[in-house]
Amino acid sequence: MPISPRRPQRFPQCYRSTHDRVFGPALRVPRRDTAAAEITQEVYLYVWNAATHYDERLASPIGWPMMRTHRRAVDRVRLELRIREGLKRLRTCLAGSMNDA
Repeated sequence: MPISPRRPQRFPQCYRSTHDRVFGPALRVPRRDTAAAEITQEVYLYVWNAATHYDERLASPIGWPMMRTHRRAVDRVRLELRIREGLKRLRTCLAGSMNDA
């Protein structure tokens, strides 16, 4: 069932019929409900806005949002790791300069 901003009445049924299949992969990667909910919301927003670009030759109707979910979840975890590493380096740097003072 195609969805697009031109057919808003189709979104609730699409969401109900696909939510579990989109939320599951979103939860498996970051393993936190809040992150999974945010990822799921971002994926549905993307699918809604990009519905006219969907190509059935590249993915099934459920495969497309599931693929987007996995990619978005992996990107989210990578970003969080980079942030943690940056904070760790900053703390180390600040601790070193405090010791020098």
